[in-house]
Amino acid sequence: MSVTIAGTPVDLVGSSLNIDKRVGARTVARFVVEDFGAGHEFLEGQPVTIELSGSTVFYGIVDSARMEGINPFLSYRYHHVNAAGYHYAADKRLAAKVYEDEYPGEIVINLWESYLLEEGIEAGEVQSCTFINHWNSVFAPGHGLANDTPLRFYTTNTLPAELNGGQWYYVVNTATDTFQVAETVGGAAVAFTDNGTGDHSFRHDFTIDQGDTILEEAVFNYVPVSQCYEALAERTGLWWR
Repeated sequence: MSVTIAGTPVDLVGSSLNIDKRVGARTVARFVVEDFGAGHEFLEGQPVTIELSGSTVFYGIVDSARMEGINPFLSYRYHHVNAAGYHYAADKRLAAKVYEDEYPGEIVINLWESYLLEEGIEAGEVQSCTFINHWNSVFAPGHGLANDTPLRFYTTNTLPAELNGGQWYYVVNTATDTFQVAETVGGAAVAFTDNGTGDHSFRHDFTIDQGDTILEEAVFNYVPVSQCYEALAERTGLWWR
């Protein structure tokens, strides 16, 4: 098991780790850090990552930390840390959106793109890429994508003029390091007239269910994103965390 706080690995006291992860509730983690040398100081908002057997079992932030001095002569102390899952970001960001005739999954992704992406919350598998307009191709070494894979593009500045952020594209003519994209499955490759500017990436394999029914209307009037997701879950019979 490995635990990092603000990017620094820490050692835990015995079996002090407790993670409470429940659907429909906030995920929290509690643990005690051994601090030999009294070199640690943990502050509210610092990122926390917990991995077990190579898999991440908790992402979140320090919610509170209490230091307990054990032996000042040996510079040895404990830190009792309470961490909150990234649900807090969905609680604090307010959404003002109106959707018409959209699948619930599309709404979930758009809310994430609009409010949670800039909070550092990831969704889907992300890979960096560049565009080669004279080949109408996307260059992403060893991308591993198959034809017909749906994906969305993102950028720090501008995409090629013919591509739109927030739109689904489908892989065609895939090769080891390049691929082209179409607006429909198996369609004609989009032709680029420029390569865009800034740093580009694409995301695929979103673990988000589109839902079976198109919603005629979904209105969110300056409410927390978490409430938006809860409302969508209630209307569709799905769940989120």
